[in-house]
Amino acid sequence: MNNLDYFALSANHPEPILDPFYEKGVVVIPPTATEHNFLTDQNARLVELISAFHVLDSHGQGRNDSAINKILVEIRDILDNTPQINYSAFSQFFMVYSFAYSSYSELDADAKLDFLFEMLKRFCFERHLMYLSHGYSNSILQVVSDNYSHKRNSKTSIDKVLAILTPLGFIRITNLDSSSEKGFFLPDKGDRGIFETFRSRYSIELRSAKTEQDKTPDIVFGINQEWFVVELKNIKGSGGGQDKQLTEIINFVRYSEKRANIHYLVFLDGDYANRLFAHTSPKIQRQYDDVRACLQNNPNNFFVNTAGFTQFVHDFFS
Repeated sequence: MNNLDYFALSANHPEPILDPFYEKGVVVIPPTATEHNFLTDQNARLVELISAFHVLDSHGQGRNDSAINKILVEIRDILDNTPQINYSAFSQFFMVYSFAYSSYSELDADAKLDFLFEMLKRFCFERHLMYLSHGYSNSILQVVSDNYSHKRNSKTSIDKVLAILTPLGFIRITNLDSSSEKGFFLPDKGDRGIFETFRSRYSIELRSAKTEQDKTPDIVFGINQEWFVVELKNIKGSGGGQDKQLTEIINFVRYSEKRANIHYLVFLDGDYANRLFAHTSPKIQRQYDDVRACLQNNPNNFFVNTAGFTQFVHDFFS
């Protein structure tokens, strides 16, 4: 089979609607409202403190009043020392003013108090009474946790590729001289030095990286001097961001190296992979045609989804 065959195989074996490999859900609240844990206790205390702040603020107490300052200090302690408290309604409100919780975390202790004072005044005026009327619920903590699942650093495309390679005997190598074994290295995960040696030894241009701030590939694997330089993408949905990501990976297989033992391979999964391989719109049809043309022009390169990649590595390495 050649690269176009694996491309066609990928088209004929779409990604599952829900890929169990990427399951990242983390339960942060107890199963029933009668139970509680540290997060829900702290969230309840946070709501109490916001109510107290609202009362004092409505009676004209300001930033320098001791009662206000005591509340600010306790809220700061809750936010600083409670894992997942960034999922709370108050913490999420920061984004209304384009201020991320991570940015708050980087402030020094006094600056946090100043920030909380201003943010609490706005939260009490714009949201607190509304939420009290509807009823604050710990379910918001779980809802936001679920929404952040795609950002959580758990299973990644690299993990998925390694789950396919490892049963075939691939090991992480520490130098290129062990390349007679089935090996891989991760340029962006601690193996940048090996990658630079690899580029120098094989005079690799990696022309696609010149337009992407010298971006390194996600993984390089091979055996007996036959190397596959791999870009991984899990793309969900559609839009400008997804189009940009697809342009990047199309450019990745647009070029070839002079050495026949160096291959570029794109592993694309997620919802957009199905859209691309099924070329479901005129725009995606153009992207599909562009990928196919790149593969025709560069027979050393590959563009596959999960099924295509799995079949390819078993054919080539088993």
